[in-house]
Amino acid sequence: MMTAADRTLLLVPYQPSGRFSQRLVPCAVIACVLAVLGAWGYHEILPLLLKSRQLSFFVFISAVVFGTIVYVATLLSRLRNVAIGVGVGMTAALCFLVTSQTLAGARAVRAGAPADLVDNTRWRLNQGVQTTRSTAAAKRTVSGWELAGYWSLEAMVFLALGSLAGVCASREPFCERCGKRPSEQLWTRTAAKVSPAGLRRMKDAQTIGDLVAADPEPLAARSRPVVFTANTCKGCGELMVFSVTAPSTGGMFTIGGSSRELHENLLLDPEHEQALRAGLDEREALAATEASKPLSA
Repeated sequence: MMTAADRTLLLVPYQPSGRFSQRLVPCAVIACVLAVLGAWGYHEILPLLLKSRQLSFFVFISAVVFGTIVYVATLLSRLRNVAIGVGVGMTAALCFLVTSQTLAGARAVRAGAPADLVDNTRWRLNQGVQTTRSTAAAKRTVSGWELAGYWSLEAMVFLALGSLAGVCASREPFCERCGKRPSEQLWTRTAAKVSPAGLRRMKDAQTIGDLVAADPEPLAARSRPVVFTANTCKGCGELMVFSVTAPSTGGMFTIGGSSRELHENLLLDPEHEQALRAGLDEREALAATEASKPLSA
């Protein structure tokens, strides 16, 4: 049974320590080198796409691939400093963008453009690129301010995804004692189905008691289960975190769409773990009691 003290235990999210290891420099260099190679492939494929939608989709997919490269490199570097993570992501993005524009400038020189940076850029803006909206449509030239806007949007997408990847990787839980991430699952519990109001309350919960309290309204067809998952590092087992997820049960039109993360990477010490388990036991017992009651006429 949960005590009054157990119910007031605050939910504490994991916070990165701000440290970084010697692996940061080589991993950041590798990310930048891969960004340069990715820009070369990006530059070679981009002229082959004529449709506007194809261009937009290709830019988005390329940015996602680039962000994945930054994320993996930052994760392997054991970086736990968000500011430096942003710096690594932006540096790699700049390497990608500069390489892409340099290759485009070199191609323009072969087509008769001046070699000077400013004149070359002005020439490419005036020449523009040809695109179509559909297979049957005539080609049109995108140039001037429209092309400059496209380049600006392209730059913002890569800079934003590079920075986001660096932030996400540096905020991943990391055990400072053994140097490993909490990837070993301790246990997982699935709570009884929760109503929409219960999901909102769980999302806003500040204490263990709020998180595992009884559902505030009767269950309905739109109710869904909630999964509690606890992980620890494989080395010393000192760092423990848990997450609370509401998976979808009926496709894309269920509450909240697909799997919904209510809480992620909350610290779990023995006291919190005991209170959480006790609260889930109480919730299950209450759900069983409600299910056994006869339906009213």
